[in-house]
This record gives sequence, structure tokens and C-alpha cells, in this order.
Amino acid sequence: MNDSPLPTLSSDQVLALAQNPEFCAQLLALSPVLTAQIKKQTSDLVNSHLQSGADFDGRQVEVDVDEATLNTLFSVIAEQWRHLGATKPHFSVLSIDEWSPANIAAPGKLAEFYNTGVTEVNEFIKLCQRNSVGFGPDTHCLELGCGVGRVTVHLAKLFKKVTGLDISAGNLAEAKRTFLALNVGNAMTRQIESPDEFTKLGAFEVLFSRMVLQHNPPPIQAFILNHLLRQLAPGGIGFFQTITGGGNYRYNIRSHLAQHRVTDFELHALPMNKVLAIIRATGCHLLDVYRDLAGGYNVESYTFLVRKT
Repeated sequence: MNDSPLPTLSSDQVLALAQNPEFCAQLLALSPVLTAQIKKQTSDLVNSHLQSGADFDGRQVEVDVDEATLNTLFSVIAEQWRHLGATKPHFSVLSIDEWSPANIAAPGKLAEFYNTGVTEVNEFIKLCQRNSVGFGPDTHCLELGCGVGRVTVHLAKLFKKVTGLDISAGNLAEAKRTFLALNVGNAMTRQIESPDEFTKLGAFEVLFSRMVLQHNPPPIQAFILNHLLRQLAPGGIGFFQTITGGGNYRYNIRSHLAQHRVTDFELHALPMNKVLAIIRATGCHLLDVYRDLAGGYNVESYTFLVRKT
């Protein structure tokens, strides 16, 4: 029997082992007790997360505002994304450390970043297929919040024309560079500089938006969604995601304007009853909806598929 003392690991060494998938798999295979503990903790966490929805009270979320307040809120969000687009455009789209300005400069990382957009387009395709939704050869797709074009370049393979909307000049500049580099000739961008511009976009057959609405205060979300769905062409399809609640989420306009941080993005919710009311009021009907993790684990986030009548 070997009585030698076990080696002492530094915190950095422990962290490195914890981030090694092969080591973790071997450890779990050798320790059924640890595996059972992790499964139980995971189950408890998921159950707690699912039950937290009952604690959310949408009546504590202010949505209706006057035009002046809407413009003020828009200017707050525009300033945040001006800063983010100028300092960390790719990280602002996918907030994972590997897409930070320092890391994305490594060889091959930029291409890897843009490849992540395939997953979201595939989700859209599968949802359309299971609802027997098809598209004609001249379809125009409007992408709300195209950012640096991560998803846009893949949408351009599906549709004759794609228009990417965004409020960040820095992000749109990156998108244009990417379109040129990848020879994407059927995608264009448009910077939105005021809420009123959302009301004058013209008709389009597809609305696509993921991980965008949730970064806007509830009044802005409601305004944008309302006007985009109103301009959706008859028979057109809307595919969008937003956070609809969270156990502790409340929204008070006065508090928000007093406390917002210019240099960082925010996460907000638009209550489910408000989303459904907008869908009905704009002449759309719900084809499908599923819960997702686009907003994180501690909120209720849903992806919607609607059709304009």
C-alpha cells in the first residue's frame, strides 16, 4: 500500500482540471456518488428555475409611455450600443470571453465566431418545417438587431434579400466588412437612429430576431414589435425571441433612467400577455412557441413563430 501523501494542487491547477472535459468525464466515470450529486443539484436547479415563473408579476412592469419618454429611453439604449460597437463589437453580440477583442484576434477565431450563426438559422428552419412554412424565391427578410452580421450571412443563403437593422454604427461597420470579405451581395444594413424609423420600413416577408429585443426596456420592445409586425406582408412570417419574465424582474421607468449604465447592455422582459396582445393586435396569429435559454437560466425566455393574416 502506498502511504505517500497526495499532491497538493494550486487553485489554478484545480481550475485547469475543472475546465478539461476529458478529466471531468473520467472523474465522473470513477465516482458514481459524485455523478448522482451533480444530477440531483442540476435537477433541483432546473425545478427551481421552472417554478420561479409563478413568482413573476407582469403588472410590475411598466410598458406604456408617451412619445417623449420613448425617445429618451431609445437614446439611452443607443448610447450603450454606440459604446459597445466601438469597443467590443463581437463580444457585444455573444458575451463569451473567447469573443473578446483580445481573443477573437487569434487565427481562425473570427471564422469560428461567424459559424456560430448557423445554429440559429437551423433552429428557424426546423421551426418553419414543422409548421409547414415555406418561402418564395423573392422573399425579403428583415433581421432586427443584425449586429456584426453573425446570423445575417447565413440568412442571405436562404433569401433573395436580407436587410439588417441595428442601432450600433460600430457593429454595422463590422457587418459590412464581413459581407465584403465573404462576398455576400444580397445583404444590406440600415442604422436606426430614432424610434420613428421603425414605422417606415416598408413591407417584408420574414422578420427574424434573436437575443435583441431583450436588450431593450419593455416600452421599446413593445413599440418595435408592434410596428415590425404591422409592416409584415400578408402571409409573412415572424420569428423572434424575447424574455417574458423572471421571478425578481420589475421595471419602473423613472428608476431605470436614474440608474442605467451607459457602458453596458441590459436585459429586460416584456410580459407574455403583452407579447400575445401585440401579436393579435397586428393581425398575426401564433403558429408555434417554445421556451429557450437565449436569455440565460434565471429568466423565462421564449421563441415565437407567427404568421400575418
